[in-house]
Amino acid sequence: GLYQLFEYPDIELVYQVKKALDYESDYDLLISIAVPHPIHWGVSWAWRADNPIAKTWVADCGDPYMGSVLDSFNKMPYF
Repeated sequence: GLYQLFEYPDIELVYQVKKALDYESDYDLLISIAVPHPIHWGVSWAWRADNPIAKTWVADCGDPYMGSVLDSFNKMPYF
C-alpha cells in the first residue's frame, strides 16, 4: 500500500546518500545502482550543475519489476 508507494523504509536513504555525496567532486564516473530507487533520488538531490560530483552519472535502474522470482520486495500492483 502506502508504504510501498513512498518506498518506506528505504526513503531515508535519500538523505543518507545526499549527505555522503555533498562534499565529493572531480570524479570521472558515478554509478548508482538500485533497488532501492531512493539511492538514485539521493544522488540526484546531491548533484549540482555548477559543481557536479562526476563528469558522467549512470543511474542503473535495472528492471526490478519483471522476470525475477528472487526479488525480496513486493511489486506495486500496477506492474
